[in-house]
Amino acid sequence: EQSGATGPVIQSVTDPTENKPNHLNPGGMALISGMRLAVKGDDASVGILFTSEKDASKTVFVAPKSLSPNSPTKLQFVLPAAVTEGKWYVRVTTQCSSNSGTLLKEPRSYDYPEIIKVGDVPGYERPGEL
Repeated sequence: EQSGATGPVIQSVTDPTENKPNHLNPGGMALISGMRLAVKGDDASVGILFTSEKDASKTVFVAPKSLSPNSPTKLQFVLPAAVTEGKWYVRVTTQCSSNSGTLLKEPRSYDYPEIIKVGDVPGYERPGEL
């Protein structure tokens, strides 16, 4: 992490009922954990964006009003039905600065470096399976 960074940082994306890293279930709960995550601001980009690995033109946006909790360390929501089985990239965008809650003029985004697998994706081994 860079010194003086004020943007969000995603540390994990899981279904809190299963707690499998980088795996979500269609229509299930999703939990994003990290630092400076509180999704606030009036810019149209503020929220969570899922982008299909297979088709970058297929995106699904989760608005701040759908998040509970929406805190600096946790964002929880029901995965929208449009986030179908497959592999997805996740981006969090906020105008909230660090943990103080001060709003910035420009939104800041963080792209989670791992691919999120939704559902039973071929090639995905659950922990403990061989």
